Amino acid sequence: MAATRIFLSLPKYFHSIAGPTPGVLIACRMAGNEHPQEQPTEPEATGTVLQSGTVPFCVRDGRIEFCLVTARSTGQWGFPKGNIDPGEKEVVAAVRETWEEAGVRGNVVGEVAAYRDEKWGTTFDVRMYLLHVTEVAEQWDERTQRQRALVDIHEARRRIDRKQLHATLEDAYEKARRFAPEE
Repeated sequence: MAATRIFLSLPKYFHSIAGPTPGVLIACRMAGNEHPQEQPTEPEATGTVLQSGTVPFCVRDGRIEFCLVTARSTGQWGFPKGNIDPGEKEVVAAVRETWEEAGVRGNVVGEVAAYRDEKWGTTFDVRMYLLHVTEVAEQWDERTQRQRALVDIHEARRRIDRKQLHATLEDAYEKARRFAPEE
């Protein structure tokens, strides 16, 4: 199985790490750090759960399109994200969750947001990465459990209900615009 290469666009240092997910190779540029920051993946004493995900986008006909997925429980539109497995790096978890939930792969081109979410009586600390999509699969793990849509910024704004995700979408759009100069 060929490795998926992901590049974080942070200057200075290259560091390669291999995540627990087979076939995923991460090459990270860490700003001023010799080694990537180790992020705890276990719930903190306060009961906070760490999650990560991506804001997947592609450029078609000079226009930015975002990949949205529906939540299994509510059917609301959002971005792929999920829990970080013990010992797993945040960015590796984000890429894994994106493949499982949305069936897309690509290059991580930066971090786009970090926010706190409350649901089911639990606090989630979420970190989101911008993913430039290079592959959209016809078959993927959760295709029977979720809907997936590639939509422009206007349709993404219309479909997304949650305030935190609107802010994440707007930040992602500004960062993704460098990949579509006409937009």
